[in-house]
Amino acid sequence: MNLRHSIVWLPIFVTVGCQVGLTTGTVKTNDSGLEQTDEPSSEPSDDTNTEPSMEPGSEPSSETGDTTTDNDGDGYSEQMGDCDDADPNVGPHVLEIPSDDFDQNCDGMELCHQDSDSDGYATETVMISQDVLCGNDTGEAPAFSPTTDCDDYDPSIFPMATDIPNDGIDQDCDGVDAGNGGGGQTDQDGDGYDSTVDCNDYDASIYPGAPEIANDGIDQDCDGVDSTSSYPDYDGDGYDSSIDCNDYDGSIYPGAPEIPNDGIDQDCDGVDATSGSNCYSNEMLDCNGNCAPISWSGDGFCDSGVNSWHGNIVDYNCFSLNYEDGDCSQGTDYDGDGFDSTMDCNDYDASIYPGAPEIA
Repeated sequence: MNLRHSIVWLPIFVTVGCQVGLTTGTVKTNDSGLEQTDEPSSEPSDDTNTEPSMEPGSEPSSETGDTTTDNDGDGYSEQMGDCDDADPNVGPHVLEIPSDDFDQNCDGMELCHQDSDSDGYATETVMISQDVLCGNDTGEAPAFSPTTDCDDYDPSIFPMATDIPNDGIDQDCDGVDAGNGGGGQTDQDGDGYDSTVDCNDYDASIYPGAPEIANDGIDQDCDGVDSTSSYPDYDGDGYDSSIDCNDYDGSIYPGAPEIPNDGIDQDCDGVDATSGSNCYSNEMLDCNGNCAPISWSGDGFCDSGVNSWHGNIVDYNCFSLNYEDGDCSQGTDYDGDGFDSTMDCNDYDASIYPGAPEIA
């Protein structure tokens, strides 16, 4: 008998309430003779493999504090010294911008412009600050200060200062001394006197008080007349032979620039100027080995960096000279190079300091 599609009627007992009845259902057999029902099972499955997994997924870690990663792609991580690893323009590789109160190269310091006289106007000279803010240390200008001071060792000289007319000093840093005529007159020849008082404003050797050359027909000192003298001025330097100690050399006259140690008295004061160990009896060697007046040390005024002698700026402000015998402040950095006078061998020249590049 072919069982492939045979139908077998089997009795199935179903109990409903208290009644027992007989009902029928259709049962099919498959090729192997096993029963196969058409009714889908309503029983819950025993398969527990569909439960959601509680194992950790493959999500990326949210841990923070990794100092070895270069987050901004500038080649430096926090571990390598990058103080702002979210900004590629900040790191040890970056060139420091002076006077902006921001540490671009992560060295903990700032470059500040120098304001030695604290008048609010700086120069282009920069100095190393010991912190990241400019203006906290001696000689530093605050950040973003104008760098237009034409004399950073005189607090009365700065742009917009009141210019004193005809004193030969450019207090307001505009390039010329003001004339006393007011009204913005121009000093055409740059001798410090404008056309309101200069009797020839196109010749810098002619101005009020200029040395007068006798008997040359020119009024050099603007007093209205040419001076006359019974003594000739052979070298034409403005000083006749009655006062010129050498009237045959135009570089020698009273007040001329003196050349030390050349055996010549250029300024007619009776002696040749000296420097180094050849000082006069009333002179001493300053911190830089130049001759300077003994009387200036300990006089109650700090002459160092302010006054000159024999054409040199005097410097008594060092340990060996007791900081001008107490006249100057110990530890001041006068040239703003980051090294004060206790260790700088020339504290009035910012290119000279311990470890500076040496010029062979």
